[in-house]
Amino acid sequence: MSERMISGAQALSRFSERFRQDALFNQLVRRDARAALAAVGIRVPVGIQIEFAPDAARAISIAVDGAPGRLDDALDLDDDQLQAVVGGTGRSASHDEVRAFLSLFKQAA
Repeated sequence: MSERMISGAQALSRFSERFRQDALFNQLVRRDARAALAAVGIRVPVGIQIEFAPDAARAISIAVDGAPGRLDDALDLDDDQLQAVVGGTGRSASHDEVRAFLSLFKQAA
């Protein structure tokens, strides 16, 4: 099977193996997880934030700390803040791109 045609499970397996055995790759994962995933053939869609979590507790902390604040707080934008986001914040991934990316992890489970 060619590099371009590997399955999600194969790519995740390659990622895991390199993470455990290759010190330079391990450093890349910690420094730039998006680049490390790309190095094993996993493209992360634009708009998806990837961050290395050394353990489950940190992963939960990242998820919880990244959660949006109260809705009331989100509605209190002054005119300058509102103007800064008019028209969006740039290109983001389509639902299909996000679904395809997340399916890699579902296949490997």
